[in-house]
Amino acid sequence: MDASLYVSNKRIQLVYGQVKGTHVEVAESTEAAMPPQAFLNGIVTDEAAFRGAVERIITQSARPDLKDVRITIGSSPGILKTKEIPRIKPRLIWKWLEGEFTDEIGDGESMEDYLTDYSILDKGEEGDLALIAAVPRDLIGQYVRIFDELNTSISCIDSGMSSMIKMIHWLPATENRTVMVLDIDGSILTGTLFIDGVYRMYSRARLLSDPDSEDEAAEINQMESRMIQFNYTEKNPEPIEFVYLMGFSDRQKAFMNRDSSLTIRDINEDGAEVVTITDPAFKLDAHICATGNLIRE
Repeated sequence: MDASLYVSNKRIQLVYGQVKGTHVEVAESTEAAMPPQAFLNGIVTDEAAFRGAVERIITQSARPDLKDVRITIGSSPGILKTKEIPRIKPRLIWKWLEGEFTDEIGDGESMEDYLTDYSILDKGEEGDLALIAAVPRDLIGQYVRIFDELNTSISCIDSGMSSMIKMIHWLPATENRTVMVLDIDGSILTGTLFIDGVYRMYSRARLLSDPDSEDEAAEINQMESRMIQFNYTEKNPEPIEFVYLMGFSDRQKAFMNRDSSLTIRDINEDGAEVVTITDPAFKLDAHICATGNLIRE
């Protein structure tokens, strides 16, 4: 049984589960609010408050003797993009990765200040489409040190985007289909596009209007329109078939049902094909990142 911890600006989630064959089995989920000022866009800004929050959520769970954890960081400050990996020897990929980020790192930084990683999204004849990432080395070191102080080892650190992508790719309902995901985490709205069932791009914006307001609904609608336009500019002959809503309140969902030009599908229903749940409090649309990081790819 794996423990998957998701940390974001507004909340912390702990999900216990495992992959068995083509199914993800979820045994338990626990959620708590992130303390104010403790965490901002992937960076722990108040270590004492953050550490205390993690200790509390572990204690609240049915398995308070946690010794090993998989961590998903929401809104990570790292660099994330898709790229086709050329047909080169595996040992040369890591050197190739460094060259893909040199124009995007900060002034006065070098690639020695970053850790790189990649995951294959789709295999091709000339090269494989991959999600590639570069994350500040100090950021990863901070998490390792904090969890060392909690006597907990880290077996994996992933981004919220990467974990969500894994879960969407896992769903039979998205196979070979063009779909959109809209996710709200506090005031951060993320739109993600999948073309032919494969992740293609994302866009992120800060919601400036009051939560659950008409003005906020208009901002969300603008993001939807932006993703539809991108699908068009990619010359994809297939329109976006449907959208999944993640982290939406009931009122935000009501606005989307009223305003959206797309079919809105319930990921909890589609996920039932591959996610086995024994915790009645668990909802996939609210725990997609923590659940996705149970998938080892």
